[in-house]
Amino acid sequence: MGRMLQTVLSENRQEAMIQLLADRAFQWSLNAGVVIQRVVERDSPTWSPRFIDHLVGDRIHRELMDFTDKVRRNPDHELRRSATRFLFEFADDLQNDPATIARADAVKEQLMARDEVANAAAAAWKTLKRLVLEGVDDPSSSLRTRIAGTVIRVGESLRDDAELRDKVDDWMLRAAQHLVSQYGVEITAIITDTIERWDAEEASRRIELHVGRDLQFIRINGTVVGALAGLAIYAIAQLFF
Repeated sequence: MGRMLQTVLSENRQEAMIQLLADRAFQWSLNAGVVIQRVVERDSPTWSPRFIDHLVGDRIHRELMDFTDKVRRNPDHELRRSATRFLFEFADDLQNDPATIARADAVKEQLMARDEVANAAAAAWKTLKRLVLEGVDDPSSSLRTRIAGTVIRVGESLRDDAELRDKVDDWMLRAAQHLVSQYGVEITAIITDTIERWDAEEASRRIELHVGRDLQFIRINGTVVGALAGLAIYAIAQLFF
């Protein structure tokens, strides 16, 4: 969590959130006059005249609107800079202060244990999945266009950059070696079980579909070679034994 916040801050992306909060605070202040007036009347001395309470409430309301307006209009406002400093300090504490880390983990566990959070996460995942599937199915969608553009750029980079190709080859080799060394038995079992469940005729049809008509010649060659090998073995056995 701390590293994620640190990344957000390093890219100055917190400014958008601070601006949103400042805009919302100003909008709230515009309609806060009634609430402020009610609080002033409730907490003022019993001997205070009503018109004095109204003057005080009105002054507080105007000062609040003026302050929130300055905050939202001035990107270099002291309150905004203080908020950014706090976020940087908080990001550092989330990574280096044991007490802060423990409290953050406790809050995270409490949140994740709530049914509302689990339901919201499930609903968000369903919505995201639906949007992705709709975007993939739509040839004109921005998602499909971006994916296609990314694939093209990656392909062009691999075509033109020999150093990048070597890095990708090395990464794939190391990844394959790691998978085989760590999960070789499981991978073999999965392949074996999958092949055992294949229907022979269906498997033959699918292989022929991908390999092409050459599969027929492979079959014929295998049959002929096998027959010749068997005939040769039989002839040798008859001659010498």
